[in-house]
Amino acid sequence: MKILKFFIIFFLASRISITGLDLPTGSWNIESGTILFRSEAPNETIVGKGSKVSGNLDMKKKSVSVTIDLSDWSTGHNLRDKHM
Repeated sequence: MKILKFFIIFFLASRISITGLDLPTGSWNIESGTILFRSEAPNETIVGKGSKVSGNLDMKKKSVSVTIDLSDWSTGHNLRDKHM
């Protein structure tokens, strides 16, 4: 319940903070980065990461494009990684 309250407060605060602001225009490229992921199922939790990320953010067109190479994802378990 505390987590839900945190996310609600965070969401409302973020909406208030960007209201009325002039956002920058321009375009940015994502050339590298790290993606962290977490998957929860009834009997297991899988965590991992990947580092092959690219993309583009264009404020004028209001578009975001991100490409993640899933063959690079690692969960620390080789057989599971092959199945992903």
